[in-house]
Amino acid sequence: MASTLAILRWAEPKPFPTGNYPPAGGKVQIWWATSPPRRYPSAEELSKELLQAMRRQPNCADRWIPAVCIEKVIYPNLCKDLGWPPRPWLGRAGVASHFGKLARAKYMRAEVDGQKQNLLHYFIQTGEVVPLRRP
Repeated sequence: MASTLAILRWAEPKPFPTGNYPPAGGKVQIWWATSPPRRYPSAEELSKELLQAMRRQPNCADRWIPAVCIEKVIYPNLCKDLGWPPRPWLGRAGVASHFGKLARAKYMRAEVDGQKQNLLHYFIQTGEVVPLRRP
């Protein structure tokens, strides 16, 4: 009996997003007119695509998903399916920092190999999320 939880394809391949290249205030680069460099998607664009792909999956929508699962399984498979090169997950300008602005994050107790740990989870809400304003 086949499992209905296995997700074979997260997204369809798509071209790199267009935008300002180089960014305003960036360094000036010179290249041949016949072969300009490709503009790779930013971490912010990757996080938006990741959230949209997870919202489309019934196994992820309106659920708390562990950040480890997103980092190790979902994010690499999404990049492979889109045909986009992955950006670093962690760091100030990493995909996780932008993803945390789009999805609600919370630490939850989970048991891993018989040990209880606090693991970061993201809530994947369907529909448009209104960011909370803090005074």
